[in-house]
Order: sequence, then C-alpha cells, then structure tokens
Amino acid sequence: MATLKSSHFMVLIEKLNHLNNGVNNNNSTIQLPAEVSPEKIVELQNDLNQRRLDYIALRAETKVKYQDYDEFYKEANDRINQMISAVKGKLGLKNRKLEEFGIRPQITRRKRKNNNPEATPSNFPA
Repeated sequence: MATLKSSHFMVLIEKLNHLNNGVNNNNSTIQLPAEVSPEKIVELQNDLNQRRLDYIALRAETKVKYQDYDEFYKEANDRINQMISAVKGKLGLKNRKLEEFGIRPQITRRKRKNNNPEATPSNFPA
C-alpha cells in the first residue's frame, strides 16, 4: 500500500506543472503524442487531487472508527474481567469448576524444605 506523503504528492504536481508548461510553450514547434496534451495533463492533475482528497477524508474517517473500536475494546475487556472476577468470587479461587469457564484455578504451591541450611560461621557466636 502506497503511503501518502505530502512531499510525494507535491513532486507529482510539480512534474505535471512542468509538463504542462513545456507543452504550452512548445505545442506549435514540437508534435507531441496525443496523451501529452494540456487537457490530458489537467485531467490527470484533477484526478490526482480528487483521489488524494478522498484518501485523506477516508483516512480521517478510519481514524475515528479505530478510536471508537479501541475504546469499545477496552470497555469490553474490563467487562469480561469483571465477569471472570464474579465467577471466581462465586466459586472460589481454587475450585476446579473454574476450568469449565476457561479460568485457571489458583494452585497453592508447597514450599520446599531447605535441605542445605546455611552454616553459621565458626567464629560467629551463637
């Protein structure tokens, strides 16, 4: 997908203006092909301008739609998290029934017994 940069657009407009000036200045001395007529150049310039304006308008509309979607996405995520919290509150954090709702139950981990306690230094009074 082509990016819309103002500088790229202006380069094309400048090329079309130069072409138009060249055609108008040399139309009587040089026989140019039919596609290089002043009418075709102006038509192309107008079409380019209109498509750019359409693109800018659509891009602005898309930005508004994205912001609306993003806002609703965050709201939906918050509501889903509230629903999950309500289910956890009703069933308990460790209940295996939570798996039926797609929620992992909380697992308590046992602390491992430390088999190698740090030895106290021999010169340290107990």
